[in-house]
Amino acid sequence: MDYLQTLAVGTVSGVLGALVTLWGERHKFFWSDRIERRRFEHAMRSAALEKRLDKHQEAWTHWDNLRRAVGTRDEGAIRTERLKCDDWYSKNCLYLGPQARVAFWRSIIYAQAHFEAMQGRMPAERVIEWSQLIAAAGSVISRGVALPGFTEEEFEEYSAHERKVIE
Repeated sequence: MDYLQTLAVGTVSGVLGALVTLWGERHKFFWSDRIERRRFEHAMRSAALEKRLDKHQEAWTHWDNLRRAVGTRDEGAIRTERLKCDDWYSKNCLYLGPQARVAFWRSIIYAQAHFEAMQGRMPAERVIEWSQLIAAAGSVISRGVALPGFTEEEFEEYSAHERKVIE
């Protein structure tokens, strides 16, 4: 009987050990898979953020050129910049944040309307409004990629760290 009990206990121990090992391996696979997915998602977000920053900078440059062209009151310059902006927008608008996208698109439309009004082909009382809307697009575009400032807690933590480094 001792032999059978020993054999049974050994078998049960072996089976339990195998189950624990199997559970541990499954658990390890589950977490390593999740960690790898998170790393991939982080890499993709970082790449998208970099692209988004680049495209906001390009949007700013196109907007600034359009704004300057509107200031010249030269129909050819306005048309040229408006067409450049329109072409760029159709290729890159999805990289812009929603507000920047709308502001950029509206600045293209308002630039043409502004010129038409300056030529007497549209109501002149809207010229100032359109000029302001074109000018406002720049701050909307730049806010699309603005990084948040330090919270009070982060600033205190940073200051405490700096004091320790100095001492």
